[in-house]
Amino acid sequence: MVPYRKEIITSKKSLLYSLLPADKGNATVIMNTGDYNSKISNLITEGQYTKLNKDPTKNTPHFIEKLTTINIDSTELLVSFDVVSLFTNVPVDKTLSIVRNKLENDNNLKDRTKLNVSAFMELLTLCIKTTYFQLENDFYQQDFGMAMGSSLSPIMIILINQKFGGDTIKKGVIKSLYDRAKLVSSNVNFFNQEKDHIKNILKENAYPINLVDKAFLQIENPSHNNNQQRQNPVANMTIPYIPGISEKLKKLGNNFNIRTAFKTNNTLRSILTHTKPINKEQNEKNCIYQIPCQCGKHYIGETSRPLDVRIKEHKNYVRNYQVDRSNLAQHVWDNYHQINWKEASIIQKEQNFGKRKIKRKCMHPIEW
Repeated sequence: MVPYRKEIITSKKSLLYSLLPADKGNATVIMNTGDYNSKISNLITEGQYTKLNKDPTKNTPHFIEKLTTINIDSTELLVSFDVVSLFTNVPVDKTLSIVRNKLENDNNLKDRTKLNVSAFMELLTLCIKTTYFQLENDFYQQDFGMAMGSSLSPIMIILINQKFGGDTIKKGVIKSLYDRAKLVSSNVNFFNQEKDHIKNILKENAYPINLVDKAFLQIENPSHNNNQQRQNPVANMTIPYIPGISEKLKKLGNNFNIRTAFKTNNTLRSILTHTKPINKEQNEKNCIYQIPCQCGKHYIGETSRPLDVRIKEHKNYVRNYQVDRSNLAQHVWDNYHQINWKEASIIQKEQNFGKRKIKRKCMHPIEW
């Protein structure tokens, strides 16, 4: 998609092309506007459609208001379903493992098929994992999840939900129904009736009533938590945010009642704001430099690189006790002195490597 980014942006601004969301697959369709309008016109003309003067529904509250005027029979039920990328997020290997386990524990399997479990699983795996498709002259294989449109996908989803769904999925369903009821209810009395209706429906579908009551309580009273320790963490921890790693550390901290917060050094403030004055001299190359110590002495050195790079090296030597790599570090650790890094300065600039070495040697005995 990236190589066509420029063309897509241009097409989006142009009246000659129409960018439309595909019905499935989270894809975008680019069509010639004239062709698109022609196809739609033919569909409307040939189909059983009536042109409306305006949009009959303004927004959700208007839709709810219109629903209040509709009489619903006692045998009718208004439902709403919305599933996003369900098939492509099913873990295939785990699902196949569940199928194998069910087959191995099925005492009546031999009465229904002559295939043994291994043969059955080999065929099932072939059908599920053979999900390649062709785009122009190239072929692609789906790396994860069930294929869209496969007749096996709905069955696999039911199996994985039965095995791993448990209370997590049930709580999600309860919260979704609760939020939906709260949105469409015009008053408190109607909302309470909806909650009772939700409880009855969930109970009929084998939802434990204590699970439903607990979920309702957590939604209505977010501050209510049986685990009081989580409200008063034993410690707070701030760590750099690294995708995929920081989340795991936070989850680990939660197990020990440690509140974890993320931080990043790449903020707009750090990028756009520079309050610290820049020492341009320390950006110079090919120089002889001096770094003062609190005792009044100066370390004298030379470098062909920018001075600030060399200073950073000295700081690392001091910090890591690498006295064998820096006389400056040796002086600090032997005398427990503090170095005034900000006052580092250039004594003389010299492009020639040999001359710079000699001049530095001549200056060195003056200090240490």
